[in-house]
Amino acid sequence: MNAPKLEDIKLFLKNSLGQTEVSKNNKKLEDICTALEHNKPYPISINLNEMLGKGGFSYVFSSKSLSSKNEYAVKIIKPDQTKNLGPTELKDFKKKFYRECIIQEEYSKKHQSSIVRLFDYGEFDNTLFMIMERMSNITLRNVIRDQKTWSEKNKLEIAISLSKKLSRIHNDDLFHRDIKPENILLSKNSGIEMENVKNKTYKKLNTSSRLKYADFGLVKWVYSDSVDHYDGWIVGTPRYRSPEQIKNPHSVDHRTDIYSLGLVFCELLYGSLPGIDSTDHLTATEVISPETTKRIRPIVIEKNKTPYKEDFNEIIRKCLKIEPDERYSSIRETQKDLEKLKDYF
Repeated sequence: MNAPKLEDIKLFLKNSLGQTEVSKNNKKLEDICTALEHNKPYPISINLNEMLGKGGFSYVFSSKSLSSKNEYAVKIIKPDQTKNLGPTELKDFKKKFYRECIIQEEYSKKHQSSIVRLFDYGEFDNTLFMIMERMSNITLRNVIRDQKTWSEKNKLEIAISLSKKLSRIHNDDLFHRDIKPENILLSKNSGIEMENVKNKTYKKLNTSSRLKYADFGLVKWVYSDSVDHYDGWIVGTPRYRSPEQIKNPHSVDHRTDIYSLGLVFCELLYGSLPGIDSTDHLTATEVISPETTKRIRPIVIEKNKTPYKEDFNEIIRKCLKIEPDERYSSIRETQKDLEKLKDYF
């Protein structure tokens, strides 16, 4: 079996996290690498229960610890993702997998209210897995589909909370590269209540620790010297890619997240995205050419007669500028402008 070598992962950690974190992770890395190199299952004692969901690359199951009875979510990479890979391709695939795990484990401990916790990871019976915090079955997509049942004030609170949590992630020189409603999850005790606004009853979400970012498979360290396996690739979900993710993937920085979050704000406010003819038609294998980049056009957000919504629109428009230099320079600036909208309530 071709496994990621301990030395390779240590070097990756040293370049990206610093020597302190390398020392803290030595035992786990040695256990995992030893298990892989000797084709032994990584020790695990949980029961898999119902399937919570599935994507192109993985399945997610609910599970319970056999000892503590704690609930978890277990993400399992689909076997067909690796079964036809050659030795070199399999090694690269596993490096990417462990890269995602290391990042999410380290930073979810630091930012427990912002990132879905990752408790453990490894390989069992030739299957790669992650053991994560058990969230609810609700994502921000569910909130958007049902957006008329949430008050405008609470939607603003959600937008501010998302900005605040993303700012913490960016402050650690990380950017996500795949922000979308499906990657924003609600905690299991999501605290959905009812509130009365102007004689109408709406749902209300307690945003303090209920919304968390998930899926760090495409995350990048801004100042890392380690190899970025996706550098130069067109990555991310088509409808939420920034123009630079298409035009010049090498130059992508934290402002790509600001663009994607701007689209999420638009959906949160109106329930849908505006008509987009920008990046949603491009695939990860399409060759970038002058003709391709010409097709990337600004997204038009129509004027709204309601002063509050038009002010919110202005924030969205700035997030969605084609040129990164014309957007907010940081998500913290976006948050400050969103905070000003509280005056309407």
